[in-house]
Amino acid sequence: MRIVCALLLVGGCVEAAEPLSPATEAASQQAPVDGLGDPPSDNTDGGGPAVCRTVTLTGRAMYNDLREAGRFADRSTLLVNVAGSRDAWATSPDRQNYLGLKGARILFYEVDATTPPHQGCAATEYVGATQADDDGVWSWTGTVCDMCRVDGEGAQDNGVSVAVRVALDHCATPGEGCVSVDDPGTAGLTDHYADAWSGTTWSRWWRGADTSSPRRIFNGTPVSVGVDYFQATAPSAPMVVTDLAAQAANVFASLIDVTQRVHVSEGVPFDQATWGKIHAYFPSPIGGSAHSHQAGRLCIAAPQWRDDADPSLYQARNPQTWVGGDEAVHEYGHLLHYWRWDGFGKWQSFCFDSDGDGWIDQVDAQGRDIDFGLTGDGDGADECAESSEQREHPGAAFKEGWANFIRRVTFDGANVGLSCGSMNGRTSRASTFALGDGTPVCPVAGVPCEAGKHFAGDVEHALCEIWDGDLDDTLHASLSDMLDAVANMWDVADVSVQADLEAADSFGPGRTAIVPMGLCKFTGRLRRHVGVAQADIDSALAVAGVVCDP
Repeated sequence: MRIVCALLLVGGCVEAAEPLSPATEAASQQAPVDGLGDPPSDNTDGGGPAVCRTVTLTGRAMYNDLREAGRFADRSTLLVNVAGSRDAWATSPDRQNYLGLKGARILFYEVDATTPPHQGCAATEYVGATQADDDGVWSWTGTVCDMCRVDGEGAQDNGVSVAVRVALDHCATPGEGCVSVDDPGTAGLTDHYADAWSGTTWSRWWRGADTSSPRRIFNGTPVSVGVDYFQATAPSAPMVVTDLAAQAANVFASLIDVTQRVHVSEGVPFDQATWGKIHAYFPSPIGGSAHSHQAGRLCIAAPQWRDDADPSLYQARNPQTWVGGDEAVHEYGHLLHYWRWDGFGKWQSFCFDSDGDGWIDQVDAQGRDIDFGLTGDGDGADECAESSEQREHPGAAFKEGWANFIRRVTFDGANVGLSCGSMNGRTSRASTFALGDGTPVCPVAGVPCEAGKHFAGDVEHALCEIWDGDLDDTLHASLSDMLDAVANMWDVADVSVQADLEAADSFGPGRTAIVPMGLCKFTGRLRRHVGVAQADIDSALAVAGVVCDP
């Protein structure tokens, strides 16, 4: 086990924990977090008569939530100015907004001060686990037995010693999401998208109840280990932006937000048998923007301002600002999409002649307008960049629009400006977009047209109108029905389209075909497969400024 201690750490160490899988757990005498197999035992070599105590432990796990977007009111607060609000780290004098670490796994270990070769002795033995509730509060009752008769709990060695560990791991209820936040270290730095690498689940020992200072218990009276904070720096100090453990807890909070909204509130089943646990790797070893993988994993970068003159100055583990909160949610939205397409759909080309001038312009690292080795038209537009402001292939626009839509479903009602309702009154991008020669992409400005399927922002808006049931349209489709339509898009797609998605490995133009499965294909399946009335679909699309030919 590798434990990293910082000089500022008070009473504990931030642990770079082993991957929480049964095989590794058994090898390292840690708990099988996935709930598979039996916990390992240190009692196989005999020892003296066991001292057993039925104990009840309680505590409260907190974290400093400094995200810009989050379901803050879903968690109780501690040391926060306004209940349920964000105390912005950039402007707050104390940079503290402690909320309950909802959903975190709390693990318990019997600790021996003396390790083998003494009989019945081991550094730690897993004895049980629970999870923190919305307030970060947890309680666990269980029997703890000590077979090590030489480590001296009390005058008669008649007590047990217990340590507590907190892990950013949530896999409590089948069908409701199974996620963890893992530290990849330098794994995946090269050949990143080969997906042949893993990480270590972020976890830390409880201050005052860790392996070096466990809680000694001599009877079954409830024992409180108090409040602890998932961060490396002292809880009383202003937040340190380079505290990766604290930032990882914010990424975990976003995963809890999206899984609770999608799989609990919206009732979309999580297929754990097929996709297993979803691992969010933080900080992303390759830096850059957050991104998802087709293997049920996603990467969140430690935010840093990149030096445009020298991009190599980026340091993946040295953030300069805080995670925004919506990154992990957006990427989870991609996974919901890919799962319905047999795991494919990530690699779709963003290279599209947005301005209609006959060139697909790309801006290189030096800001030069190029056309893959040829001189571009010099307008400075990067038509191979992901953008909600320019036209893209319908498949690419749908992919990004869908992920942003899931972000809005997640934060609906959270008063953070990212709900579907906050898009009401928006002017569609298609209605204001003009081609390079000044010709409007929509024949009549301000009138809905099919060009909206090419704009990720308009697709996002349309999906919101299909789902949210606002009074400005007549449609309220469930997220489950919408995902059924996404799945049906794949099921009925031409085999050449499926083959293109399966073989794709880049966002560039070097593709055998351009996948046509966009918003209008989706609404067609919503009508034909799900049974939504065309009039209702038209009503919702019109609000977003889009028309689809039925």
